[in-house]
Amino acid sequence: MKWMLAIPIVLRLLLNRTLATSGSLRWMFLAENAMNAVKSGEIKIIPERYANKYLDWLGEKRDWCISRQLWWGHRIPIWHTDASEEELKAVFAGREDIFFYKAENGGYLVCSQEENLAEDAVPGHKLEQEADVLDTWFSSGLWPHSTMGWPENTDTLKKYYPTSVLVTSRDIITLWVARMVLFSQENMGTIPFHTVYIHPKILDGNGMTMSKSKGNGVDPMDIERKYGTDALRFVMASLCTDNQDVRLPVKKEKQEDGTEINTSEKFEIGRNFSNKIWNACRFLYPQLEQAGALAAELPMDKNLFALEDKWILSRLQTTIKDATRMLEEYHFAELAGFLYRFVWDDVCSQYLEIKKAVINQEALDANKKNAMAILSYVLKNVLDLLHPVMPFITEELNGILFQGSEMVISRPWPTADESLINKDIEAAFDQAFAIVESVRGVRGRYSVSPAIKLKAVVNVDDAATEKSVNECLAIITELSGLESIVVGVKAAKPKFSASAVVPGGELYVPLEGILDPAAEIARLEKEIEKAKSFAASIEKKLSNEKFVNGAPEAVVNAEKVKLATQQDIISKNMKALEELK
Repeated sequence: MKWMLAIPIVLRLLLNRTLATSGSLRWMFLAENAMNAVKSGEIKIIPERYANKYLDWLGEKRDWCISRQLWWGHRIPIWHTDASEEELKAVFAGREDIFFYKAENGGYLVCSQEENLAEDAVPGHKLEQEADVLDTWFSSGLWPHSTMGWPENTDTLKKYYPTSVLVTSRDIITLWVARMVLFSQENMGTIPFHTVYIHPKILDGNGMTMSKSKGNGVDPMDIERKYGTDALRFVMASLCTDNQDVRLPVKKEKQEDGTEINTSEKFEIGRNFSNKIWNACRFLYPQLEQAGALAAELPMDKNLFALEDKWILSRLQTTIKDATRMLEEYHFAELAGFLYRFVWDDVCSQYLEIKKAVINQEALDANKKNAMAILSYVLKNVLDLLHPVMPFITEELNGILFQGSEMVISRPWPTADESLINKDIEAAFDQAFAIVESVRGVRGRYSVSPAIKLKAVVNVDDAATEKSVNECLAIITELSGLESIVVGVKAAKPKFSASAVVPGGELYVPLEGILDPAAEIARLEKEIEKAKSFAASIEKKLSNEKFVNGAPEAVVNAEKVKLATQQDIISKNMKALEELK
């Protein structure tokens, strides 16, 4: 009954030392202290705008009715009696756990913080316990310290109190957060936590609150079984923006066992990302087995660093610094997206593609060993950085790749090695990869097979850009499947070329001899007309008020998506047509 201890404590704060007959509590003193904790910055509320809600509510300083007329809950430990003060003093002499106060409507209120009092505890008088129960937020407000053994000064309380961060929803800033602060200040003489992080509320795709009765929510257990626990965690982190609300489109889906669950396509992102991380580690592991080495035992030789090695190591150190900042500032969605791009793009799509031939070669020479050492170092840091968001797969992969080393959860957080950061190399590779993506875009736009070797010309703005692009020519050529590439300031655009803007210049890809100009122009014009016709029919349907107002919202939205798709096809083909003409 430790929660009962708060009753005499708060009663003593009353200016007239009485409990009003209405059950309301005058708590001006408590409220003022709790407000000052936030105003002074002792407690920080993130995002900052929610501090106003906290302060506005406490600032009203209205009485708090601590009682509820319910059949369940903590019954208020106060007994009514018509006994006199002298009689009460005689019975409870020397009892520090018993308090009594004169009631405004006559008689006395007796409060016990240790035991339930018997009806006949005061001879000749009846003690009748208050029938109301405590407001649930009254007892919940004691949670931070009562769960650690308070009022005893336990080892747990001494070690962990005050706590650090409270993560909660905006709905209970006034109901719970404020009460925890004011009770902690009074009972413990300190704040319960230094930071309150308010996460956004997740709504369904239509902006409705998820609920069982509406059937528009998702069961986390269903998502874990279908996509994996880390996939769920990653997507939840990616939704944790500074917005007040975020939307998660929900759809019903029949499972193989015949059951139906609510799910969302967004969780595919988390599962695919988990697979990507797994495959990257699976690529390295057989090579380590073949070499008879453990990832943790491979030292890096700086004398053998190639340009791409210096780039990935620099990108990693930059990523460590940025990820650390995002965590410290509680930017979880930004962190999830940032790590996703680093792992998917930088590590897997770019560095692994460049080093695949070296690592896959049969000869275990110095270059292969060094490439494996660098990749091992990068992946170990990746597992560390991802661990707060995806703890299960990172711990599993750590046990496979780094056998015998300590668990991820017990390792120190990564620290950036400033000596490995090279912004010039990072900028040069940004240019190189932009050129690669543009060449791939041309292939896709004109349906050019990857087996066909293309040529390219890069017209750059200045000599410095020309130098940085030339340094990465081998990488550009390999990743984009080019036969040759020419880089120059004011380089001329070849006849019949596709073009794309890239950092510091423009890319030209000659298509003469690869495409028949007349046939390609005719094909594009035909595709444009086809898309225009389809778009016109959809626009006609959407302009029909009877259809828009009568059809289900999901059907109308599907038509809008179809229209946007056709408009995109028209736009891209028009651009391609202009290039060819």
